Amino acid sequence: MYLCKKHFALKTLLLHNSKIIVGGALGCIADLVPPQAQVIVVSSRSVSEWRAQIAEGLPVVEIEDDEAHKTLAAIENIASQLLRLNADRQTFLLGIGGGIVCDITGFAASAFMRGIGFGFVPTTLLAQVDASVGGKNGVNLERYKNILGTFRQPDFVLCIPQTLKTLPQSVFAAGFAEIVKAAMIADPCLFEFLETNASQAARQRREHWAVHCLAHCPTNGDNAGGGNGKGGAAFANPYPASPHRHCDAAVDGGYAARQKKRRQQHTFRFALRNRQMRGAHYAV
Repeated sequence: MYLCKKHFALKTLLLHNSKIIVGGALGCIADLVPPQAQVIVVSSRSVSEWRAQIAEGLPVVEIEDDEAHKTLAAIENIASQLLRLNADRQTFLLGIGGGIVCDITGFAASAFMRGIGFGFVPTTLLAQVDASVGGKNGVNLERYKNILGTFRQPDFVLCIPQTLKTLPQSVFAAGFAEIVKAAMIADPCLFEFLETNASQAARQRREHWAVHCLAHCPTNGDNAGGGNGKGGAAFANPYPASPHRHCDAAVDGGYAARQKKRRQQHTFRFALRNRQMRGAHYAV
């Protein structure tokens, strides 16, 4: 268990050498970024209040956080501002914001000087369970979502429950749908828990509920259905400026779960035939 100084984390795990901290506090950042590194924040205006508490005094590159601005132009803008700030290979990018900020920050860090360090403080539930984990970084081109990008892991992902307090209900629901999808694919126990207790979300403080789900949620980096579209593939989005569509997560989850079950059944039948060919007979 990794502990920030004077702050306890509910859960910490390593995913492909990326440290995921669930339940961290606002004062943790100084303990997570590389020592002596020049830290530059990439963020949006919509989270300026949280940014001031999380990364006070650090230089900021401000970007737009909507799908229409999730393009190569945003990457160029970040790179130009990094040059003005005298960034070098030891510079560390810190993305603070929702999923779009995480996607853009990760791509910019992967491309600038052929790769510099970066980390995320996702401030929406969707970003905490999807965009910030698994190393998926990308931007849109024309009508194709996430068609340009890289797979590169952040050094850390710090999920701070307090940031969920101010989310609109529709934005919170988008993240909750992603948790349901991940549970549907990889964690029957969590899915059963959600089916039994989902009504509590309307009565309990949402940040406490989210921490429980996040701490037990299989990360999308390990799921066949992670990312957008079936199997994480890029897809043509006819509504590039629209928010994450909740039903898409459920459809993707159901598809991936069905494909996973088919693979398991195919593997079982193959193993059974193998054993029968060797003279072993089993009742099914």
